[in-house]
Amino acid sequence: MILTTNNKTSLGEMLKEWYSVIISYDFEQAAVMKEKIEAALTDFLDSDKRLLKFYELLIVRYKIMTENLKKGDLKPINTEEDNSLNFYFHFFSGQTAFQKKNYSATMRHYNIAETFLTETDSEIEKAEFHFQVGQVFYKLAQYDTALYHIEKSKEVYEVKPIYKEKVLNCQLLEAAISSEKGNFYKAEDTYNKAIEEAIKNGFNWTTGLLLRGKSFNWVRTNQLEAARDCMAQAFEFKDFAKSKIGNKAKIDYANILFRLGENKRKGQKLLDEGWEAVEQEKDTEYMGKAQVNFNLYVDYNEKEIFAAVKRLYSAKYNFSVAELSSEVADVLKERGEYSLAVKYLEYAFRASTNIIRGDI
Repeated sequence: MILTTNNKTSLGEMLKEWYSVIISYDFEQAAVMKEKIEAALTDFLDSDKRLLKFYELLIVRYKIMTENLKKGDLKPINTEEDNSLNFYFHFFSGQTAFQKKNYSATMRHYNIAETFLTETDSEIEKAEFHFQVGQVFYKLAQYDTALYHIEKSKEVYEVKPIYKEKVLNCQLLEAAISSEKGNFYKAEDTYNKAIEEAIKNGFNWTTGLLLRGKSFNWVRTNQLEAARDCMAQAFEFKDFAKSKIGNKAKIDYANILFRLGENKRKGQKLLDEGWEAVEQEKDTEYMGKAQVNFNLYVDYNEKEIFAAVKRLYSAKYNFSVAELSSEVADVLKERGEYSLAVKYLEYAFRASTNIIRGDI
Protein backbone atom coordinates (compact mmCIF):
# COMPACT_ATOMS: atom_id res chain seq x y z
CA MET A 1 0.00 0.00 0.00
CA ILE A 2 1.29 3.46 -0.91
CA LEU A 3 0.59 5.92 1.88
CA THR A 4 0.30 9.63 1.19
CA THR A 5 0.10 12.09 4.05
CA ASN A 6 -2.84 13.95 2.49
CA ASN A 7 -5.05 10.87 2.44
CA LYS A 8 -6.77 10.06 5.72
CA THR A 9 -8.48 7.04 4.21
CA SER A 10 -5.12 5.54 3.27
CA LEU A 11 -3.79 6.15 6.78
CA GLY A 12 -6.87 4.57 8.33
CA GLU A 13 -6.56 1.55 6.07
CA MET A 14 -2.90 1.20 6.90
CA LEU A 15 -3.66 1.23 10.61
CA LYS A 16 -6.16 -1.58 10.03
CA GLU A 17 -3.63 -3.49 7.96
CA TRP A 18 -1.03 -3.02 10.69
CA TYR A 19 -3.45 -4.49 13.23
CA SER A 20 -4.04 -7.44 10.90
CA VAL A 21 -0.29 -8.06 10.68
CA ILE A 22 0.02 -7.84 14.48
CA ILE A 23 -2.74 -10.43 14.90
CA SER A 24 -0.96 -12.75 12.45
CA TYR A 25 2.25 -12.68 14.60
CA ASP A 26 4.33 -11.30 11.71
CA PHE A 27 6.84 -9.53 13.97
CA GLU A 28 9.11 -8.33 11.15
CA GLN A 29 6.37 -6.86 8.97
CA ALA A 30 4.67 -5.29 12.00
CA ALA A 31 7.89 -3.45 12.87
CA VAL A 32 8.30 -2.23 9.27
CA MET A 33 4.71 -0.95 9.14
CA LYS A 34 5.09 0.77 12.50
CA GLU A 35 7.96 2.87 11.13
CA LYS A 36 6.01 3.80 7.99
CA ILE A 37 2.96 4.81 9.97
CA GLU A 38 4.97 6.91 12.40
CA ALA A 39 6.61 8.72 9.48
CA ALA A 40 3.22 9.52 7.96
CA LEU A 41 1.28 10.28 11.11
CA THR A 42 2.70 13.73 11.93
CA ASP A 43 0.46 15.61 9.49
CA PHE A 44 -2.67 14.25 11.14
CA LEU A 45 -1.96 14.76 14.83
CA ASP A 46 -4.01 17.95 15.00
CA SER A 47 -6.52 17.31 12.23
CA ASP A 48 -7.82 13.84 13.08
CA LYS A 49 -7.99 13.01 16.76
CA ARG A 50 -9.81 9.74 16.09
CA LEU A 51 -6.97 8.36 13.99
CA LEU A 52 -4.51 9.39 16.68
CA LYS A 53 -6.53 7.56 19.36
CA PHE A 54 -6.73 4.47 17.18
CA TYR A 55 -2.97 4.64 16.61
CA GLU A 56 -2.31 4.97 20.37
CA LEU A 57 -4.42 1.90 21.05
CA LEU A 58 -2.61 -0.11 18.37
CA ILE A 59 0.73 0.88 19.88
CA VAL A 60 -0.44 -0.85 23.08
CA ARG A 61 -1.41 -3.97 21.12
CA TYR A 62 1.98 -3.92 19.36
CA LYS A 63 3.75 -3.71 22.72
CA ILE A 64 1.72 -6.67 23.99
CA MET A 65 2.90 -8.70 20.98
CA THR A 66 6.55 -7.66 21.36
CA GLU A 67 6.47 -8.11 25.16
CA ASN A 68 7.40 -4.47 25.77
CA LEU A 69 4.26 -3.32 27.55
CA LYS A 70 4.99 -1.19 30.60
CA LYS A 71 2.83 0.12 33.41
CA GLY A 72 0.90 3.16 32.29
CA ASP A 73 1.18 2.45 28.54
CA LEU A 74 -2.59 2.06 28.24
CA LYS A 75 -4.12 5.34 29.36
CA PRO A 76 -7.85 6.06 29.65
CA ILE A 77 -9.06 7.81 26.52
CA ASN A 78 -12.17 9.82 25.77
CA THR A 79 -13.92 7.60 23.25
CA GLU A 80 -17.22 9.50 23.54
CA GLU A 81 -19.82 7.65 21.43
CA ASP A 82 -17.29 5.92 19.19
CA ASN A 83 -18.15 2.24 19.56
CA SER A 84 -15.16 1.10 17.55
CA LEU A 85 -12.68 2.87 19.84
CA ASN A 86 -14.61 1.67 22.87
CA PHE A 87 -14.22 -1.89 21.62
CA TYR A 88 -10.47 -1.59 21.10
CA PHE A 89 -9.92 0.16 24.42
CA HIS A 90 -11.65 -2.57 26.43
CA PHE A 91 -10.32 -5.40 24.26
CA PHE A 92 -6.72 -4.24 24.70
CA SER A 93 -7.32 -3.42 28.38
CA GLY A 94 -8.40 -7.02 28.79
CA GLN A 95 -5.25 -8.28 27.08
CA THR A 96 -3.15 -6.04 29.32
CA ALA A 97 -4.84 -7.51 32.41
CA PHE A 98 -4.30 -11.00 31.00
CA GLN A 99 -0.56 -10.34 30.77
CA LYS A 100 -0.66 -9.53 34.49
CA LYS A 101 -2.63 -12.76 35.19
CA ASN A 102 -5.56 -10.71 36.48
CA TYR A 103 -8.21 -12.87 34.84
CA SER A 104 -11.24 -11.35 36.56
CA ALA A 105 -10.28 -7.89 35.24
CA THR A 106 -9.60 -9.45 31.84
CA MET A 107 -13.11 -10.85 31.63
CA ARG A 108 -14.69 -7.60 32.84
CA HIS A 109 -13.09 -5.76 29.94
CA TYR A 110 -13.88 -8.53 27.44
CA ASN A 111 -17.54 -8.52 28.49
CA ILE A 112 -17.72 -4.79 27.81
CA ALA A 113 -15.83 -5.17 24.52
CA GLU A 114 -18.28 -7.85 23.41
CA THR A 115 -21.17 -5.38 23.58
CA PHE A 116 -19.47 -3.36 20.82
CA LEU A 117 -18.26 -6.36 18.81
CA THR A 118 -21.75 -7.06 17.47
CA GLU A 119 -21.54 -3.90 15.36
CA THR A 120 -18.56 -5.05 13.29
CA ASP A 121 -18.78 -7.07 10.09
CA SER A 122 -15.12 -8.12 10.32
CA GLU A 123 -14.80 -11.87 10.71
CA ILE A 124 -11.13 -11.46 11.66
CA GLU A 125 -12.05 -9.08 14.47
CA LYS A 126 -14.50 -11.64 15.82
CA ALA A 127 -11.98 -14.47 15.40
CA GLU A 128 -9.33 -12.58 17.36
CA PHE A 129 -11.86 -11.85 20.10
CA HIS A 130 -12.76 -15.55 20.36
CA PHE A 131 -9.06 -16.49 20.46
CA GLN A 132 -8.28 -14.12 23.33
CA VAL A 133 -11.39 -15.13 25.27
CA GLY A 134 -10.50 -18.79 24.73
CA GLN A 135 -7.10 -18.19 26.32
CA VAL A 136 -8.73 -16.81 29.47
CA PHE A 137 -11.13 -19.72 29.83
CA TYR A 138 -8.18 -22.08 29.37
CA LYS A 139 -6.40 -20.35 32.26
CA LEU A 140 -9.61 -20.64 34.31
CA ALA A 141 -9.73 -24.40 33.59
CA GLN A 142 -13.10 -24.03 31.88
CA TYR A 143 -11.91 -26.23 29.07
CA ASP A 144 -15.14 -26.84 27.16
CA THR A 145 -15.86 -23.13 26.97
CA ALA A 146 -12.25 -22.45 25.99
CA LEU A 147 -12.46 -25.00 23.17
CA TYR A 148 -15.69 -23.46 21.89
CA HIS A 149 -14.01 -20.06 21.49
CA ILE A 150 -10.77 -21.49 20.10
CA GLU A 151 -12.62 -23.53 17.47
CA LYS A 152 -14.72 -20.51 16.48
CA SER A 153 -11.49 -18.57 16.03
CA LYS A 154 -9.73 -21.32 14.10
CA GLU A 155 -12.61 -21.72 11.64
CA VAL A 156 -11.99 -18.18 10.41
CA TYR A 157 -8.20 -18.22 10.47
CA GLU A 158 -7.94 -21.52 8.59
CA VAL A 159 -9.33 -20.05 5.37
CA LYS A 160 -6.93 -17.08 5.28
CA PRO A 161 -3.26 -17.97 4.53
CA ILE A 162 -1.91 -14.86 6.31
CA TYR A 163 -3.15 -16.33 9.60
CA LYS A 164 -1.46 -19.73 9.26
CA GLU A 165 0.63 -19.13 12.39
CA LYS A 166 -2.48 -18.12 14.31
CA VAL A 167 -4.04 -21.48 13.44
CA LEU A 168 -1.03 -23.19 15.00
CA ASN A 169 -1.48 -21.14 18.17
CA CYS A 170 -5.09 -22.35 18.29
CA GLN A 171 -3.77 -25.91 18.00
CA LEU A 172 -1.29 -25.19 20.79
CA LEU A 173 -4.19 -24.38 23.11
CA GLU A 174 -6.15 -27.42 21.95
CA ALA A 175 -3.17 -29.67 22.69
CA ALA A 176 -2.61 -28.08 26.10
CA ILE A 177 -6.25 -28.66 27.02
CA SER A 178 -6.04 -32.30 25.92
CA SER A 179 -2.93 -32.75 28.05
CA GLU A 180 -4.42 -31.15 31.15
CA LYS A 181 -7.56 -33.30 30.76
CA GLY A 182 -5.35 -36.40 30.71
CA ASN A 183 -5.72 -37.10 26.97
CA PHE A 184 -1.96 -37.38 26.55
CA TYR A 185 -1.90 -39.30 23.26
CA LYS A 186 -4.31 -36.86 21.64
CA ALA A 187 -2.21 -33.98 22.91
CA GLU A 188 0.98 -35.53 21.53
CA ASP A 189 -0.61 -36.07 18.12
CA THR A 190 -1.79 -32.43 17.98
CA TYR A 191 1.62 -31.16 19.09
CA ASN A 192 3.46 -33.28 16.52
CA LYS A 193 1.34 -32.13 13.58
CA ALA A 194 1.53 -28.49 14.64
CA ILE A 195 5.31 -28.63 15.22
CA GLU A 196 5.86 -30.11 11.77
CA GLU A 197 3.80 -27.35 10.18
CA ALA A 198 5.49 -24.62 12.22
CA ILE A 199 8.98 -25.79 11.26
CA LYS A 200 7.99 -26.10 7.60
CA ASN A 201 6.81 -22.49 7.57
CA GLY A 202 9.71 -21.07 9.58
CA PHE A 203 7.54 -19.99 12.52
CA ASN A 204 10.39 -20.15 15.02
CA TRP A 205 8.69 -18.51 18.00
CA THR A 206 5.60 -20.68 17.69
CA THR A 207 7.75 -23.79 17.17
CA GLY A 208 9.41 -23.07 20.50
CA LEU A 209 6.04 -22.63 22.20
CA LEU A 210 4.78 -25.93 20.78
CA LEU A 211 7.91 -27.81 21.85
CA ARG A 212 7.61 -26.35 25.35
CA GLY A 213 4.00 -27.50 25.50
CA LYS A 214 4.95 -30.96 24.27
CA SER A 215 7.63 -31.09 26.97
CA PHE A 216 4.97 -30.38 29.62
CA ASN A 217 2.91 -33.23 28.19
CA TRP A 218 5.89 -35.60 28.63
CA VAL A 219 6.40 -34.36 32.21
CA ARG A 220 2.79 -35.17 33.06
CA THR A 221 3.38 -38.78 31.94
CA ASN A 222 6.68 -38.87 33.85
CA GLN A 223 8.73 -39.37 30.69
CA LEU A 224 11.39 -36.94 31.81
CA GLU A 225 14.09 -37.83 29.28
CA ALA A 226 11.70 -37.07 26.43
CA ALA A 227 10.62 -33.88 28.22
CA ARG A 228 14.26 -32.82 28.56
CA ASP A 229 15.00 -33.40 24.88
CA CYS A 230 11.87 -31.53 23.83
CA MET A 231 12.66 -28.52 26.01
CA ALA A 232 16.26 -28.49 24.78
CA GLN A 233 14.98 -28.41 21.20
CA ALA A 234 12.69 -25.48 22.04
CA PHE A 235 15.71 -23.44 23.14
CA GLU A 236 17.35 -23.96 19.76
CA PHE A 237 14.88 -21.38 18.41
CA LYS A 238 16.25 -17.97 19.39
CA ASP A 239 12.94 -16.12 18.99
CA PHE A 240 11.56 -18.35 21.72
CA ALA A 241 14.68 -18.55 23.87
CA LYS A 242 14.97 -14.75 24.14
CA SER A 243 11.29 -14.16 24.91
CA LYS A 244 9.67 -13.70 28.31
CA ILE A 245 8.05 -17.11 27.94
CA GLY A 246 11.51 -18.48 27.17
CA ASN A 247 12.81 -17.00 30.41
CA LYS A 248 10.08 -18.76 32.37
CA ALA A 249 10.76 -21.97 30.46
CA LYS A 250 14.33 -21.91 31.81
CA ILE A 251 12.87 -22.63 35.25
CA ASP A 252 10.78 -25.47 33.82
CA TYR A 253 13.85 -26.84 31.99
CA ALA A 254 15.91 -26.65 35.19
CA ASN A 255 13.20 -28.56 37.04
CA ILE A 256 13.36 -31.41 34.51
CA LEU A 257 17.14 -31.65 34.88
CA PHE A 258 16.89 -31.60 38.68
CA ARG A 259 14.28 -34.36 38.66
CA LEU A 260 16.44 -36.46 36.40
CA GLY A 261 19.35 -35.93 38.77
CA GLU A 262 21.66 -34.96 35.94
CA ASN A 263 23.70 -31.92 34.89
CA LYS A 264 23.02 -30.04 38.12
CA ARG A 265 25.37 -27.24 37.08
CA LYS A 266 23.39 -26.56 33.92
CA GLY A 267 20.15 -26.80 35.87
CA GLN A 268 21.31 -24.24 38.41
CA LYS A 269 22.49 -21.90 35.64
CA LEU A 270 19.09 -22.10 33.94
CA LEU A 271 17.33 -21.60 37.27
CA ASP A 272 19.44 -18.53 38.13
CA GLU A 273 18.85 -16.95 34.71
CA GLY A 274 15.13 -17.63 34.76
CA TRP A 275 14.74 -16.50 38.37
CA GLU A 276 16.46 -13.19 37.69
CA ALA A 277 14.24 -12.56 34.66
CA VAL A 278 10.93 -13.33 36.42
CA GLU A 279 11.94 -11.17 39.38
CA GLN A 280 12.44 -8.24 37.00
CA GLU A 281 8.97 -8.91 35.60
CA LYS A 282 7.55 -9.36 39.11
CA ASP A 283 6.02 -12.66 37.99
CA THR A 284 4.88 -13.95 41.38
CA GLU A 285 3.94 -17.40 40.09
CA TYR A 286 7.29 -18.21 38.52
CA MET A 287 9.20 -16.57 41.36
CA GLY A 288 7.48 -19.08 43.64
CA LYS A 289 8.35 -21.93 41.28
CA ALA A 290 11.98 -20.84 41.25
CA GLN A 291 12.07 -20.68 45.04
CA VAL A 292 10.67 -24.18 45.41
CA ASN A 293 13.11 -25.61 42.87
CA PHE A 294 16.06 -23.92 44.56
CA ASN A 295 15.21 -25.08 48.06
CA LEU A 296 14.14 -28.56 46.96
CA TYR A 297 17.05 -29.43 44.69
CA VAL A 298 19.91 -26.94 45.19
CA ASP A 299 19.93 -25.80 48.81
CA TYR A 300 17.37 -27.89 50.70
CA ASN A 301 15.22 -25.86 53.08
CA GLU A 302 11.75 -27.21 53.79
CA LYS A 303 10.61 -24.06 55.60
CA GLU A 304 11.39 -21.92 52.54
CA ILE A 305 9.62 -24.44 50.29
CA PHE A 306 6.49 -24.36 52.42
CA ALA A 307 6.55 -20.55 52.60
CA ALA A 308 6.71 -20.37 48.80
CA VAL A 309 3.84 -22.87 48.40
CA LYS A 310 1.69 -20.91 50.86
CA ARG A 311 2.36 -17.65 48.98
CA LEU A 312 1.34 -19.29 45.72
CA TYR A 313 -1.77 -20.73 47.35
CA SER A 314 -2.77 -17.34 48.80
CA ALA A 315 -2.34 -15.80 45.34
CA LYS A 316 -4.61 -18.53 43.91
CA TYR A 317 -2.02 -20.08 41.60
CA ASN A 318 -3.75 -23.38 42.13
CA PHE A 319 -2.28 -25.17 39.11
CA SER A 320 1.25 -24.45 40.26
CA VAL A 321 0.41 -25.34 43.86
CA ALA A 322 -1.11 -28.69 42.83
CA GLU A 323 1.84 -29.68 40.66
CA LEU A 324 4.61 -28.34 42.92
CA SER A 325 3.09 -29.77 46.10
CA SER A 326 2.77 -33.23 44.54
CA GLU A 327 6.38 -33.04 43.39
CA VAL A 328 7.63 -31.92 46.81
CA ALA A 329 5.64 -34.72 48.45
CA ASP A 330 7.28 -37.30 46.17
CA VAL A 331 10.76 -36.02 47.04
CA LEU A 332 9.97 -36.01 50.77
CA LYS A 333 8.67 -39.58 50.60
CA GLU A 334 11.95 -40.61 48.98
CA ARG A 335 13.74 -38.93 51.89
CA GLY A 336 11.57 -40.87 54.35
CA GLU A 337 9.89 -37.71 55.66
CA TYR A 338 6.35 -39.03 55.40
CA SER A 339 4.63 -36.63 57.80
CA LEU A 340 5.95 -33.65 55.87
CA ALA A 341 4.92 -35.30 52.61
CA VAL A 342 1.34 -35.53 53.86
CA LYS A 343 1.31 -31.78 54.51
CA TYR A 344 2.11 -31.09 50.84
CA LEU A 345 -0.36 -33.69 49.59
CA GLU A 346 -3.03 -31.82 51.54
CA TYR A 347 -2.10 -28.61 49.74
CA ALA A 348 -2.14 -30.43 46.40
CA PHE A 349 -5.64 -31.69 47.22
CA ARG A 350 -6.86 -28.24 48.26
CA ALA A 351 -5.50 -26.64 45.09
CA SER A 352 -7.03 -29.35 42.88
CA THR A 353 -10.37 -28.87 44.61
CA ASN A 354 -10.17 -25.12 43.98
CA ILE A 355 -9.53 -25.76 40.29
CA ILE A 356 -12.59 -28.01 40.05
CA ARG A 357 -14.69 -25.35 41.80
CA GLY A 358 -13.38 -22.66 39.46
CA ASP A 359 -11.76 -20.72 42.30
CA ILE A 360 -8.82 -19.56 40.20
